[in-house]
Amino acid sequence: MSLRLRPVVSRACLAAALALSHPAPCPAQPKAEPPPKDNLQGLETLSLEGHSRLINSLAVSPDGRRVISTSGITPAKPSDPFPGEVRIRDLATGKELLSVVGHANHIPSAVFSPDGRRAATASQDHTVKVWDPEKGKDPVLVLRHANMATAVAFTPDGKQLLTGSLDGKVRVWDAEQGTEVRAVDAHKNRWMGLALSPDGKSVATLGATFSDPAEVKVLDLATGAEKVSFTIPKGNFGLSVTFTPDGKRLVTGGPENTVKVWDAAKGGELLTLKGHTNVVTQVAVSPDGKRVASSSWDETVRVWDAEKGAEEFRLVGHGGQVAGVAFGADGDRLVSGGGSFGGVVKVWDLRRVPRFVRALEGNRGEVFGLAASPDGAALVSGTKDGELKLWGLAKGEGRDLKGHKGAVRAAAFAPDGKQVAAAGDDGVVRLWEVTTGKEAAALQGHGARVDAIAFSPDGKSLASADGRGKLIVWDLPSGKQLVNATPSRGSAQCLAFTPDGKKIVAACTDKTVKVLEAATGDGLQSLEGCDAPVRAVAVSPDGRRIAGGTGSEFGRDPGVIKVWDAEKGTELLTLKGHRHPVHALAFGPDGKTLASFGGEFVNPGEVKLWDAEKGTVLVSFKEPEGAVTSGCYTADGKQLVVGSRRGGVRLWGIDHVR
Repeated sequence: MSLRLRPVVSRACLAAALALSHPAPCPAQPKAEPPPKDNLQGLETLSLEGHSRLINSLAVSPDGRRVISTSGITPAKPSDPFPGEVRIRDLATGKELLSVVGHANHIPSAVFSPDGRRAATASQDHTVKVWDPEKGKDPVLVLRHANMATAVAFTPDGKQLLTGSLDGKVRVWDAEQGTEVRAVDAHKNRWMGLALSPDGKSVATLGATFSDPAEVKVLDLATGAEKVSFTIPKGNFGLSVTFTPDGKRLVTGGPENTVKVWDAAKGGELLTLKGHTNVVTQVAVSPDGKRVASSSWDETVRVWDAEKGAEEFRLVGHGGQVAGVAFGADGDRLVSGGGSFGGVVKVWDLRRVPRFVRALEGNRGEVFGLAASPDGAALVSGTKDGELKLWGLAKGEGRDLKGHKGAVRAAAFAPDGKQVAAAGDDGVVRLWEVTTGKEAAALQGHGARVDAIAFSPDGKSLASADGRGKLIVWDLPSGKQLVNATPSRGSAQCLAFTPDGKKIVAACTDKTVKVLEAATGDGLQSLEGCDAPVRAVAVSPDGRRIAGGTGSEFGRDPGVIKVWDAEKGTELLTLKGHRHPVHALAFGPDGKTLASFGGEFVNPGEVKLWDAEKGTVLVSFKEPEGAVTSGCYTADGKQLVVGSRRGGVRLWGIDHVR
């Protein structure tokens, strides 16, 4: 399928607004390590580097073949030289068609002509320039303004060019001759964004300052007559405006950290889309009008349901503020531009990106233990701060299960879903009744912190392993020890029973995976070949495969996953791609997929979904809440549950990914 993308016809870029006053600096964000160039973040299909400064604006040609991106930094004073870069590239190959220092200052807006043969850029250097990539680095037209040019758009027939500037006027130009046709008064001394209606008969303008309510107007393009006018209340400073494809709604975004949808005829607010944690820099609407995309200083791109306002996707990977976004013609692909220093243009395939479902708020510490109930109705999470919470997924409400002292390192549901087990630093394995939240048992026998627990498939026994390498298998409900053994020179970080309940698989710090007889604790197999401690283990639902995930602390070794034949002990797959330790693994309920969760420190967490047979990546995305320390599937296999170092528990939908 060819990539066809709608051009974003208007933009008043975030950084350009800094020239209007003395703004407060952008809130400090944890610095994330840049991803390796060959790692597809969130299934981006293309990543184009080259800009030496922050990206300011982005647009894609109507045929989807080219992308224009501009970069620069807003100077402290308008007289300071900060030249703006203009780059036009082929989206299929990444080949650069034009690269030029095209303006003497910041470039807050860029757009392609309807035929895609020309592009226009608006700059704080008081000019709008029109470029022909086939004719070299000199502009074919230069349109001069008396003040900073902030926005530019072509009419649908390509014969005229509209520009907005700080003088508050919308100017209409002959796109061939460069002569001014007329000027329409819109705002006074305001930073202006503009967008043309789909029929080309109306223009929407957004005039904004930092201190006053933003003004939004819809004007008749031919006569300049005002059709509708409304304000966005103080604090709702919008920087971007666009029409929906039917022309009935307007979408705006700005520093209020929200996206708003308005009635274009009456000016009434229809929706407020909340989720961004910093300035919204650009908004775009899918061709069918069903989705809204937004980019932000919070380093994310988000995709929303345009009717319900619910967040569908969250794209992380730019490693810095994101300044521009544009949809593909089918609504399934997206282009964004941003980055920390040198800006990057990314193309994303939304058909293969997890949908953000929900965040469960309440944990304060790093999430170590995480499990989903067999009936899909609940989750349990344990943290470094000693919290153990039982979550009802219907409402997202959490209930504390009290009793542990110190960090909770592992948690699990009984196969019938009636009990929860957890263990941690206090060396005690505790069980709670799910319905009442009352503690049912406290199993003591470990002389060190317990890092791993697992219920047998029939729920009649429970295995636990501590930091000194001791493995105990407990009889339930009596609490008697059936097995007390030390099967490994290294401690077991994770445990799993085979589906028949006859074997226990242990991920060990001595760089092996041990397969033990559940009845005795005797070693049956030692799966080797790992170059770092094994931190996670999973057994496929049919019992035929065992997966182990590795990684060293402090990033000495990347995370590697190995898959073995459970019967023969032979290595089937080696899966590479994690930059940091793999902390959790889980096979999907049908055994066709394998999910891996990892990361380290404040770097965005890594989540990958693999084809369990082929070893290919189906999904790879970043979790913005820091390193992913735990993870699992929900019972139906339609969602991944992710626990992070910062205490976040998030659910991501994957049922559409295949």
